[in-house]
Amino acid sequence: MSPAAPTRIGLVGAGHWAEVSHAPMHLAGEETTLVGVWSPTFDHASGLAGRLGVAAYRSYDDLLASVDAVDFAIAPAAQGALAVEAARAGRPMILEKPLADSFAWAERLALAVHDAGVASLVVFTNRYHPRARQFLAAVSDLETRGALLAVTGRYVGSRRHRPEQQSGWRGDLGVLSDFGPHLFDLVLAAAGPIVSVSAASNRPGVVQLTTEHASGCRSQLLVSDQVGVDGALVDLEVYGIAGHLSFSTAGMDYTAVWPEVRREFFAAVSHGTSPTADVDGGLRVQRVIDAAARSLRQDRPVATDTISAS
Repeated sequence: MSPAAPTRIGLVGAGHWAEVSHAPMHLAGEETTLVGVWSPTFDHASGLAGRLGVAAYRSYDDLLASVDAVDFAIAPAAQGALAVEAARAGRPMILEKPLADSFAWAERLALAVHDAGVASLVVFTNRYHPRARQFLAAVSDLETRGALLAVTGRYVGSRRHRPEQQSGWRGDLGVLSDFGPHLFDLVLAAAGPIVSVSAASNRPGVVQLTTEHASGCRSQLLVSDQVGVDGALVDLEVYGIAGHLSFSTAGMDYTAVWPEVRREFFAAVSHGTSPTADVDGGLRVQRVIDAAARSLRQDRPVATDTISAS
């Protein structure tokens, strides 16, 4: 059997992350090849495409017709509807987090992906790093030797050190949608489904959460973009009957992440294998985000099964 040809990728978005992470990923390996760029603002697409040496598309439909798959690096408010179109066109997709700016659009996207039967991969970056994978494997082993009791976790950072996050959708949607997905995804992977969320905030950019898990485990979490650290930091502590485990992204080199994302996506498209995180994982995280936001507004715990598209 001859090896599968590289997957031809269309990049949707022409902002910071499209240029520094998504595009280089497809230019650096044999599994994918970057065909072109589309952005709602053609001048932005044209500028990035020129720097990358690929085509710039004026029409999103023309991009979809020219590629095998789509990589989204665009704001959540735009990603939901555009990714639904891509699914209906039969295009596998790489998705950023959060999936959309609401659970309603995230669920619509997940249904479109399933209806079309296309592959999806969500870029929860930590999940593709060897350190996180070793930690989660150790947590699974810990749980086989006795129930998990509690998790404490933090995703903290400072926008002063990340100018690309000081405006746009990150500022509009807030820290729950910006920093939250990374932490919630790891907590879900470690402790299982979240059934209830209670969130509180004593100042802008600082949210404290208690999550109840289906297993009976409870998590105490902090998400904040106001902590004076260089960049961002994720920490988890898992406590179980059989012991205790720790995880931190301190000093973690993320260069290993993007080649793994590329390899997993190619395998999903070419061979039907399941990636580390797909649209269903993205939807579970979106449900937690929306439950936390509702808890903040209503000052009460919110059951995640009450979050729906209606």
